Amino acid sequence: MSSLDLDTFTWNYIVTDGMPPDIAHSSLSIIYETLYVFGGTSDKEGQYEEEEVVYENQIVCLDLRSLTWSRPVTKNAPIGRRCHSAFVFNKYLYVFGGYTRGTYLNDLHTYNPVTREWTEVSTHGAPPCPRRRQSCNLVKSQLFLFGGRNFIEIFTDLFVLDFSPSLKVLTKFVIIKHGMSTTRLPDRMQKEISDMTENISTRNQMTTG
Repeated sequence: MSSLDLDTFTWNYIVTDGMPPDIAHSSLSIIYETLYVFGGTSDKEGQYEEEEVVYENQIVCLDLRSLTWSRPVTKNAPIGRRCHSAFVFNKYLYVFGGYTRGTYLNDLHTYNPVTREWTEVSTHGAPPCPRRRQSCNLVKSQLFLFGGRNFIEIFTDLFVLDFSPSLKVLTKFVIIKHGMSTTRLPDRMQKEISDMTENISTRNQMTTG
């Protein structure tokens, strides 16, 4: 393990205690002074043949103060995966999508580092179709998910997950859900609703087609 000094741009090798993870395609996230490694693949024989690959769902932690690795016992862990996305919001770890043994995923799970319990998150609107290798970036209370791929397609779409939606956003979802008329709304809001409806329709066609 190494660290980069951002003042001198010098790399330094770090000696840690405990057993570090021996996995590929995992995610790294930091909450306070703990590094969380989740998912990825490992192979006991070192050959990385598909039938021998293990898709991990164990969290591995590194205490950045003591530089000690640990493996907490967790509850309701999601299925093991690789090439997923992970991010931190309000001191919780979130994991989206990825790939596991022939299956692409679009589920969203959150991990509470205090109770060490996983929970699957239910969202509103049309979610991204199953994918891996997408980027997830948090800006204030909005998550921007871009791209990714599956077996046959490389995606260039953008999704926004709003953790604290405004009244305007909630209103647009109500209008769409109930098929209400938008003719008396301002032109800009009509356009926004039209774009949202078009994106939902396109996504449904990709999912069912």
